[in-house]
Amino acid sequence: MQERLKPWRCACNGRRILLIDDAKGRDVARRAGIPLVGLAGVLLAAKSKGLLVAVNPVLEDLVGVGYRLSRQLIDGIRRRANE
Repeated sequence: MQERLKPWRCACNGRRILLIDDAKGRDVARRAGIPLVGLAGVLLAAKSKGLLVAVNPVLEDLVGVGYRLSRQLIDGIRRRANE
């Protein structure tokens, strides 16, 4: 999994980000004016910059380790990534 984190770091262009899957945390960030980018945005940015060949293997890894993603969300991300 550590190897898969490299594209995440590169996709952020050196900016510090917090990748969070927590509704309360997102609400706090919104109220503080902190820009939010969701999982789809991060994956699609990494793919568009050539840092990922495909988003589907990452989605499968995330689901495999217990990350909760709906089938609708997975299908939407794959569709936007042309996969």
